[in-house]
Amino acid sequence: MIVWLASYPRSGNTLLRTVLRQCFHLYSYADEPVDYESEFRSNPDMIGHVEHEGEWPDFYQKASRSDDTYLVKTHSPPIDAQPFIYIVRDGRSAIVSYQAFSKNFNGLDRPLTHLILGMGGYGNWSDHYRLWNGRSVKRAMMMRYEDLVNISENHLQQLADFLNFKGLPKQWVNPVERLKTLEPDFFGIQCQKFQGDARWTLSHECLFRKIHGRLMTELGYYSGDAPEIGWRPPEHADDMLGELISLIADLQRENISLNMTCNERLALINQLQSVCEERLQLIQRLHDHLNP
Repeated sequence: MIVWLASYPRSGNTLLRTVLRQCFHLYSYADEPVDYESEFRSNPDMIGHVEHEGEWPDFYQKASRSDDTYLVKTHSPPIDAQPFIYIVRDGRSAIVSYQAFSKNFNGLDRPLTHLILGMGGYGNWSDHYRLWNGRSVKRAMMMRYEDLVNISENHLQQLADFLNFKGLPKQWVNPVERLKTLEPDFFGIQCQKFQGDARWTLSHECLFRKIHGRLMTELGYYSGDAPEIGWRPPEHADDMLGELISLIADLQRENISLNMTCNERLALINQLQSVCEERLQLIQRLHDHLNP
């Protein structure tokens, strides 16, 4: 059986895995390969990460059918109805952190607007949450990033009950400062509340509220600073306009590329169909020659 450790990127997934390793001595896998070498990848005692053997489809089938429990980190949409723990974080904090991570580790300088709209590879923040939590699954648990940073005995016991852990969880000692010395770009500042960011402008807030305001309110992240009735975007939003223009241009280029690929595939299909017709005609002539 798999228990998914699911989250939108940069929402506390690694933090949960570290809690599970330190307090429960449990290790976890990932459904996507780690593309860079680091100590917390090669040393399972750091955050509990271990590499699965063989190809992912084979491992997935093996783990799903096993009587043992496999903890598997994922940022992808759900693919089955197996148990899961979903970690949620203020969408603004997650998106700002995701932008920095994409640039530092993947060399992708994605504008915040793209990530707000869901152009980061995993869909947008609200859709990701609802895809996981809007289903009827027998065993599911949600944890907030804020509750993981300095996890209480009560939350540790909730995790233990959900995982059917037998024994007493060890006390949590947050190792983030030590981990920062190993991977300073990976382990950021653990703010339990969004404090704003120089990159996050009023224009970004406007677009974010338009798309994600409902879920932010449902989860209580806008309880103290909810947009007032009649709240409107700023009159001048040149910075966001530039990013939107860039997004439109990227989509246009992608559309052109996809059209070219489709045309190439269609041409190949037509070519193969023509060859098949010629072969069928040849076979028919041979048949007629052998059977006058």
